[in-house]
Amino acid sequence: SRVSFCLLTTLAMDASIRARCKSLEARIRELEAENQNLRLKLAGREKMEVLGEKKEKKSAEGAQMAPVVPSAHTHGLSLEQVRRYGRQLVLKEIGVEGQSRICKAKVLVVGAGGLGCPACLYIAGAGVKKLGIVDGDYVDSSNLHRQIIYGESTLGMLKAQAARKRCLDLNPSVDCEAICEKFTEKNAMKLAKGYDIILDCTDNVKTRYLIAETGEILGIPTVMGAAQRVDGQVCILGDGGPCYRCLYPDPMSRTEARCSDVGVLGIVPGIIGCLQALLCLRWISFDPKTTRGERRKLIVFDAKNLGYHSIPLPGRRPGCPCCDPKERKNLEKKALKSTQNKTSDEDCGCSTGV
Repeated sequence: SRVSFCLLTTLAMDASIRARCKSLEARIRELEAENQNLRLKLAGREKMEVLGEKKEKKSAEGAQMAPVVPSAHTHGLSLEQVRRYGRQLVLKEIGVEGQSRICKAKVLVVGAGGLGCPACLYIAGAGVKKLGIVDGDYVDSSNLHRQIIYGESTLGMLKAQAARKRCLDLNPSVDCEAICEKFTEKNAMKLAKGYDIILDCTDNVKTRYLIAETGEILGIPTVMGAAQRVDGQVCILGDGGPCYRCLYPDPMSRTEARCSDVGVLGIVPGIIGCLQALLCLRWISFDPKTTRGERRKLIVFDAKNLGYHSIPLPGRRPGCPCCDPKERKNLEKKALKSTQNKTSDEDCGCSTGV
């Protein structure tokens, strides 16, 4: 009986401790939620105070005098944006200034395949102002193991339209445009004009040259991604660094095999697409003076050995017909046409994603 009594006592104590733990866990969750609400209220109050300061300074200094407001409060983010992007705002690497730049950015993604799908989702989720999605292909069942925007319900749909629908479902505040056509020499300038940065998510050599050279003409950097088998790579081209033609001067030497021929592990383009989105958001939100050197590298991913390594990129190649200042005046007439004539890829103008 004494043993039974001790056992009952122990069980009762255990039950009491478990109940107490559950109560404490619930209280912790309540406090965390309260803390988050207070953070959001504080951010909103700071904005209202800044607006009040602006009005006071305008009335005191006259209509001709511009008010001096701390730069940290000139972001123009709405309270809803502060709520939605609060987890990014608290990062010192982003902050209100970085998020403000993201919310003003216009990003063009060429190719809504294995690379473009995760890139579009994360870029839309981050809150860019405009997202253009270029792809003239249709969703096929062979896409579904790696192109995660799509599903059985979207089979047969135009990829750009299906991707747009999913991105707007994720973040309806983004101006998302579906461009259901191939990226070609005839429409390249028209499609890319007005954007701040381009993501090359294609698996077509011809289109890679065309995207990079279009970016050079318009002064837009390109985030290039590639994935095959169990390997992938990503880097930023242009923006003062080398262009695609600097790295690969002769289009005839570029004979990349397609994923449809050599295969690809579904998660590999997903990882590379996420890295493309990361480099894109870094370029938009970070201080270019402190990150430009870091951007001059090619990041290589090896899924077989679960490793990353980076390779420093060379500088611009003297005499490059694409980015050399002496050749710039001939770029529109010469470089784009030479890509049409010299590339060994037969599927000209294709912008299908990996």
